[in-house]
Amino acid sequence: MELTPNDWANAVATADGKQLIIGGPGTGKTEFLVRRISYLLEKGITPPDRILVIGFSRRGTDDILRRLRSRSEQSIGELDVSTYHSLAARIVERWPNQAGWESPPVILTGPEQTAVIRALLGDESPADWPFAVRGLLGSATFAREATDFVLRASDQLLTPDDVERLAATRRDWAAFPSFMRRYRDYLVANGKIDYSMLIAKAITVLHTDPLEAPFVDYILVDEYQDTTRAQVGLLQALAKRTEHLTAVADPYQSIFSFRGSTARHVASFGDDFPDASTPTSTTAPIPIRHTLSTSFRVPSIVLSAAERVTAHEVEGLAGRVVPARQGGRVECLVFEQETQEAEWIAREIQRLHLEQNVPLNQIGVFVRSKQRFLREFSRGLDRRGIAHDVPDSRLADQPAVRFILDLLTAATNGGIEGRRSIRRVLAGPMVEATIGQIREIERAVALSNVPTSSVIADQLPDGESLRVLLTETTWATDMPASDGLWHIWSNLPSIQRLVSDPGRGAERAAWTSFSQVLARWNERNPDATLRDYRTLVDNEDFEAQPLLSYRAPAEDRVVVATLHQAKGLEFEVVFVADAVEGVFPDLRPNDSYLGVRYLMPHLPVDTLDYRSFRLQEERRLAYTAMTRARSAVIWTATSTGEVVGAGVPSRFMALVAGPDPVVTATTLADVDRLPVTPNEAEAWLRRKAADPGVAAAERRAALTLLATGEQWNLRSVDDFAGMRVRGPDTGVITHPVSLSPSQAESYARCPRRYALERRLHIGDSTSLYATFGTMVHSILEYVERVAWDSHGRSSTVNEALEYLDEMFSPIDFGGEPFARSWHNRAVDTISRMYEWNMLRHEPVGLEQGLTMEVDGTRWRGVADRIDRIEGGLRIVDYKTSSTSPTQKEAAASLQLGFYFLAARQQPRLANEGEPVAGEFWYPSQSLKTKFATRAFDPALANDVEAEIRRITAGIVAEEFPPEPGPPCESCPVRPVCPEFPEGTDTFI
Repeated sequence: MELTPNDWANAVATADGKQLIIGGPGTGKTEFLVRRISYLLEKGITPPDRILVIGFSRRGTDDILRRLRSRSEQSIGELDVSTYHSLAARIVERWPNQAGWESPPVILTGPEQTAVIRALLGDESPADWPFAVRGLLGSATFAREATDFVLRASDQLLTPDDVERLAATRRDWAAFPSFMRRYRDYLVANGKIDYSMLIAKAITVLHTDPLEAPFVDYILVDEYQDTTRAQVGLLQALAKRTEHLTAVADPYQSIFSFRGSTARHVASFGDDFPDASTPTSTTAPIPIRHTLSTSFRVPSIVLSAAERVTAHEVEGLAGRVVPARQGGRVECLVFEQETQEAEWIAREIQRLHLEQNVPLNQIGVFVRSKQRFLREFSRGLDRRGIAHDVPDSRLADQPAVRFILDLLTAATNGGIEGRRSIRRVLAGPMVEATIGQIREIERAVALSNVPTSSVIADQLPDGESLRVLLTETTWATDMPASDGLWHIWSNLPSIQRLVSDPGRGAERAAWTSFSQVLARWNERNPDATLRDYRTLVDNEDFEAQPLLSYRAPAEDRVVVATLHQAKGLEFEVVFVADAVEGVFPDLRPNDSYLGVRYLMPHLPVDTLDYRSFRLQEERRLAYTAMTRARSAVIWTATSTGEVVGAGVPSRFMALVAGPDPVVTATTLADVDRLPVTPNEAEAWLRRKAADPGVAAAERRAALTLLATGEQWNLRSVDDFAGMRVRGPDTGVITHPVSLSPSQAESYARCPRRYALERRLHIGDSTSLYATFGTMVHSILEYVERVAWDSHGRSSTVNEALEYLDEMFSPIDFGGEPFARSWHNRAVDTISRMYEWNMLRHEPVGLEQGLTMEVDGTRWRGVADRIDRIEGGLRIVDYKTSSTSPTQKEAAASLQLGFYFLAARQQPRLANEGEPVAGEFWYPSQSLKTKFATRAFDPALANDVEAEIRRITAGIVAEEFPPEPGPPCESCPVRPVCPEFPEGTDTFI
């Protein structure tokens, strides 16, 4: 039956029996539930403790409670509003014996579950597992795969026996049934339970009928389209003695198939919940089905655009939806750069807020992936002073907590990740060192070979306290985590800024939540340290969510979230940003190594059918996000990106635009909109003043306003129109001079570029290729050092790849899915070292520092590896580039030559043997018959020494002539090089 708003009163009051309420976006599905609950309470039909309300998430349940409290005149008393898991937990805690435990079990967090599974896998006999996974048992990667397998099996209510039957056609699953039995026996024996087992065990308890009476009188369920098989089973067990069940759903908004949910449960509701309250003699009664036809939110233009995206390809349709009103606005915009896209959205939000008085909390910005766009966009909002928040963000990502985790990594990890963490600690909210201070510290460390912690102690006000924390690490490795946090608080003076600064309320709240999380975690795990905690959060979604309950966005802040997080929210204006093909829709198969999706019967088996299914769900995801808007939806995309390569706007944008064009950024540039901030006003006035096409009177008016701009917060004219400040004339070389082989090679290519790039840090930026190379170096150094120090042998490929998985950060490589190609490249590069057995010789030095005095100037370099081979020592430098120098160039290499000469002068190495070889290794190059190397010719050592002396003299004398040639065309410092017209006014 289709319900119009006029029909609601009678429908709400008819609360008995099994009922399915279907409605499109904004049709009032949750409101219908709230009104029915209020009706039951106000009419005294049943007491609050006899009503059970089940929501999809904590945010949804808190929203229901908020609405009930504001609407109902009656006290809601002990009304039970729960999520499926919180309800299941209470059932198991109340009747543990029926669930299989002697006392209420402790619920494992997701990371704790993974840790248990990893430990159990490490004790498994490899002979019991398929050959392909034997080498992975006990690894973090396989433990995560196995955890996901266990979770999804439980979501589908599959027992080990069920999995054993399925494994008859899946050889890679053959060992899992027995492992699942051992895992469950371990949990029972140790008084623990995981989230995946909670619902299944609650169903077991309810089937024993512990109350011998209806659990409640009325059950009301929100967001039924997102239920899993286990959640439907829990509802069936609850409804076994309860005649009255109401569920609301919108199949168009079923977007969580990766969690095991499916809209098919909407279509099968009548079979799953026959209405026993309606008598019949031959067939199962059919539940009542209502369709809410009128949206109270979405205007016609927005609704039409959303429906064009879905193409009506959904099972169990919600039926025709009448828009809330005619009109609305839909725009699709394409930009040339991601920064341009982010800046435009930030400016548009500011314009909406200032010109149209749209509250910030009525503006939502949604993206498909948090990894790509949000960092740049957040900076754009910060520059404009626009408050914004990311709903349900991880506690571990809050700046105050991130500082602790970075400090922990800096104190306990070496290599690339340790160095990165030290930089983040220094730049973070508790130290707040400037970029110049950080660079000076790093430069001092490179020149002096003194530990970073000692340099920090010398150069920063609270440096000594920080040095102690970095070097005396018992707070991280031995103390209980909550005590370790208190130790940091007590011993780092600058952290007191959290208390004294009134503007840091959010950081104080995060610190408080973090301390509560650690205290409760130590109640469950008394000996667990901060390092143990970091292990849990590094690769998992370990949250403080039980302590950070949902709050409605009463504060005026822009909501920034993923498209999946848009569900249940509503705004005046919605932005769908970063809508780039390959990102949205996301059609990656996402198949796990174990093929977990084949456990879920609602997912197609055929690859093409599954891809079609994924596309359909991505359509529904777009539909869900768009229909959050009451007034306008704006889609944006960047057509190309410097980091991820060429891209095109999402295929959905043409569907959204319909008959209207997709607007390009060049078109936007022609629109002369009024400025909304002082900075924009200044730029706008300057453009008018300089434009000969503008009327003379208007240009003079612009100049007058600029001249008096200080009265309304513009910069002084002298700040943007005066002469450039003359720079110092003190030279670029600081004393004492310290040089390195890489500096020498840079000087040899072009002395002018060396001065600008290496000494003045112009164009001194890190590329993804450099980040990749540093990562590979760090991995090989770490695993080799651990293997030789702890086991007296070379490392294995499994050890190296496992460490790669632990330290790989997708954000460093542009985010997913693009970071995956860098990860695959790293796997190939590292694996090639082991395939050719290049690490078989015992090293006498790893990341070995080498120094040499040249005409009073100290030279220092770091050799990646020095091996003991037959006849002496071989010095090795890893190169991760795909190209290599000629044999002749390598034979006279300044870098290898310096290592060769410096190693001769190092007393410790002299005791190990004489350097007899120097080689570049190129593991990224794939050759069929050999491993790619280039060798230094020891006979040219004297020639290299002469070249090193020439370069030393040139740098000390500050002789920086240019070397014009073809490389100048792509030189990053050309814009400031006096050799070219564009650089002539940079230096005098």
